[in-house]
Amino acid sequence: MTPDEKVTLAEKIAKSLIDVSRNEWQKWVNYFAQTGKLERAVQLAQSLGNSIWLRPDPKRSAQTIASVIGKQYASQLKKLPPDELEELFGYAGRCLKILEFERKQKEQKAPPSKSPQQSPPRGGGRR
Repeated sequence: MTPDEKVTLAEKIAKSLIDVSRNEWQKWVNYFAQTGKLERAVQLAQSLGNSIWLRPDPKRSAQTIASVIGKQYASQLKKLPPDELEELFGYAGRCLKILEFERKQKEQKAPPSKSPQQSPPRGGGRR
């Protein structure tokens, strides 16, 4: 796979990793880099996604990673050797960082939402 093909695939993967922070992605990629086994890394993401001990955001990230890597792109990724996968996942991490930056830019430009003003409490209280 050429570098351009890797970058293109990495962009697609990053766009599929909705609400996965680069930090959570990097934790998973580091585990993959240690083991060098895609199936084992996907199994870890599945286990973390089902864990009752994880906070909601990391749990949701793990579920998304397991779904995207283990299901959506599994057939394409299984064909690649571990060193090429690491390179591809590195590109995906950079893409995630760019997407996070763009999302923050949009949030800053968006006008504040108009929430109804809370009315002060009416009389009452203790008598």
